[in-house]
Amino acid sequence: MRGPRRRACTTVETRLSRVLLFFRYPDTTGQSIDESLYDLERALHARLFGVVDLMPEDQANTLVDALRRAAQDSPAHLGAEVDRQVSVLSEDCRRWLDTLA
Repeated sequence: MRGPRRRACTTVETRLSRVLLFFRYPDTTGQSIDESLYDLERALHARLFGVVDLMPEDQANTLVDALRRAAQDSPAHLGAEVDRQVSVLSEDCRRWLDTLA
């Protein structure tokens, strides 16, 4: 049963990496930021063990909305608060992966 649980964390990390690539290189990404954000949003709604959210739903929605606004307003700059939330999410994914290993 480890596979599906690990896959949820890996999926979020992969989707998050695609979004962050857009902010690092806004002119060179292959996938549109809208698609990447949609994929991240869907991945964040997957649950570990069928009940545990990687991130609470309201917090996940707030983060995706903030990323969407940042992509429209200033794709070359990710605000400090959004950057902090992204770092926390990334660290949580790594912690879950270590726990499930």
